[in-house]
Amino acid sequence: MEYSRSKVFPKKGFDRLAIVSMAFFVLFGIIMIRLFHLQVLQHRVYAAEAQGQRELTQELLPHRGQIYWKDGSTGQVYTAATNRLFWQLYAVPKDITNPQRVSHDLSVIVDIPEDVLLSKLDKPNDPYEPIQDRLADSQVEAVRALQFEGLGFREMEQRYYPESPMGSSVLGFVSWLSDEHKGQYGIEQQFEKILVGNAGSLHVENDIQGRPILVGERVVTNPVSGDDITLTIDRTIEYIACNALHQAVLSYQASGGSVIIVDPFSGSILAMCSAPEFDSNRYNEVDDSSWYLNQTVNYEYEPGSTFKAITAAIGLDIGEITPETTYEDTGQVRFGPHTIQNALGQKEGTQTMTQVLEKSLNTGAVWIGFKIGQERYLEGLKKFGFGTQTGIALPGEGGGNISSLEKKGDIYLATATFGQGITATPLQMAMAFTSLVNGGVLYKPRIIESIRKSDGSVQSVDSSVVRHPIQPRTSLLISGMLGAVVKEGYSGQARVPGYYVGGKSGTAQVAGNDGRYSGESIHSFIGFAPVDNPRFVILTKLDKVKTSSFAQGSALPLFKEIASFLLTYYGVPTSFDN
Repeated sequence: MEYSRSKVFPKKGFDRLAIVSMAFFVLFGIIMIRLFHLQVLQHRVYAAEAQGQRELTQELLPHRGQIYWKDGSTGQVYTAATNRLFWQLYAVPKDITNPQRVSHDLSVIVDIPEDVLLSKLDKPNDPYEPIQDRLADSQVEAVRALQFEGLGFREMEQRYYPESPMGSSVLGFVSWLSDEHKGQYGIEQQFEKILVGNAGSLHVENDIQGRPILVGERVVTNPVSGDDITLTIDRTIEYIACNALHQAVLSYQASGGSVIIVDPFSGSILAMCSAPEFDSNRYNEVDDSSWYLNQTVNYEYEPGSTFKAITAAIGLDIGEITPETTYEDTGQVRFGPHTIQNALGQKEGTQTMTQVLEKSLNTGAVWIGFKIGQERYLEGLKKFGFGTQTGIALPGEGGGNISSLEKKGDIYLATATFGQGITATPLQMAMAFTSLVNGGVLYKPRIIESIRKSDGSVQSVDSSVVRHPIQPRTSLLISGMLGAVVKEGYSGQARVPGYYVGGKSGTAQVAGNDGRYSGESIHSFIGFAPVDNPRFVILTKLDKVKTSSFAQGSALPLFKEIASFLLTYYGVPTSFDN
């Protein structure tokens, strides 16, 4: 019997060894790809992270340079802006379990509305939220007594102004801007680069627990403190002048005002005040950001009748008039549809050029202007610096506008001669008057006396002559004419007993948005003393005065108050007995 034998074939399927081998190679491939990613593609990232764990680099902040007033009577300097350590309260919202309760209790201490605090604290994923700077020690203790988790303090060096609000519009302030302190407005902004200094750094090696290794690498680059600045402003004069200005604003119900006091023989600014004022330590509490502006350099206005002194000086300098030259005042002058009258509507008849200033006759100023001619008048104004910035070391300076004199039409020359239809800054007017009374020299206004570098060296800032807009003889003549204005005009209200004082007032209408003049006016007075050898030039300006129609009843008394103080302060001997 024959048996057939069948073939036996191996069973198809995956061998366990093959599966393990395949898994091994796949895993090995993944590991190799991961190692390539870490060691090649991400090498720099992880090397930096490792270095960051092993090494610490910390920025060392410099001390901001200080700003000083000077004292003209003693030669000492006083701190106007310095640095001081304050407490800052911050929160870690992610660690606060009951933001409603914390906001409620905290609002009583830090004087921040509860809803504002809640908006900061009710952020479960927020790791840091600044709450308030400049906390008093009593506030710090009160917050600590609450024993809330998620609140903390740190000491911070911040700007401090010991005598603020005095001089706030000159100094400006330092604020947080893009996570850094930065000077805003005034000297703080103008000299930010030299005040801020240069940051240093600390580089150390740490152990595995993050502690510095005593024998490890340690590299220190010391910070360089900012430069110190001494201003030309006299602390005592600034205090008296600014207080007088703010009292005048209240007394005469003005919307604001400004005072500038200049040394006519160097161009040094002795005082510079603006109203309303603000506290540089609490700059964020103002009603309007316009309070930050320094009105003496940022504000352009129509100067009114004070400009008649400039018109007369140009006429004297080119020989078209003398103090005794006469004209016939008919009370008004017509230019087509336009009629120019004297402020009080009076008709004075035959008048000298000195009387034009004494009585502030608009028609007389126009008469002088047309004797000069529009082209020569425009050239004369440019010599005084009108239409361009003075170059003072303060930000945002205006240049005024005298472009109307480039237009055809007699009316533009006519109105410019008595300070309307053109604009100037208070500083431009004050500096122009210094050249009227100092022999004809126009100085660049100087507000920085010296800069002390971080290495101890001192850089003095000297006076700088811009040009000579008038001749010395013209200066002598116009000074005498302005002395006669005070002696014979204003019913004697501008006189300071025992001294010869010169000056000119101005009452200028305020132009509205439609270009028409409103019923509001700006009152100003620019004066100097003594006439024969001036120690100072003072500009006083009050805006939109409600209690008086003319500068004689507002800006003039303010000038007299400050001038009387200065003559005593400087010990100027009297020239006569009352």
